Amino acid sequence: MVKQFIANDAKQFLKIAQARQEFTHIANPEENAYIEAFHSIVEREVIQRFEFSSYYDAKKTFEAHLKWYNYTRKHGQLGKITPQQKWEGYFNKKNDNLAMPDEAETGYAGEQPVRNNPVNEDDRAGIGKPVPAPL
Repeated sequence: MVKQFIANDAKQFLKIAQARQEFTHIANPEENAYIEAFHSIVEREVIQRFEFSSYYDAKKTFEAHLKWYNYTRKHGQLGKITPQQKWEGYFNKKNDNLAMPDEAETGYAGEQPVRNNPVNEDDRAGIGKPVPAPL
């Protein structure tokens, strides 16, 4: 299928889902630093470590990695907690204060440095080991 038709289908789906689509300038990854950092992590922790025998095998491996990434892997930029813990803490705090976090807490693309190398044993936990099979 031609890319423009896929893009049109995706655009239509996002419109129906009432999702806001954002675009960045071409060749400016710093505008979208968080997803660029995530892509480099996936490249290092999954793509470079596994060979996939099928689409299904790759899909299950990526799903298992995403679950591990969000619920088990402690992130240095989040203060050595998991994204799920950060998410829960944000909403608990929001409900307690009934106020939005300030810009310093949420950050924005390009504000925080992207760290590609693990610096301690907590960061290395799970790296180099096969991703656990999905439940």
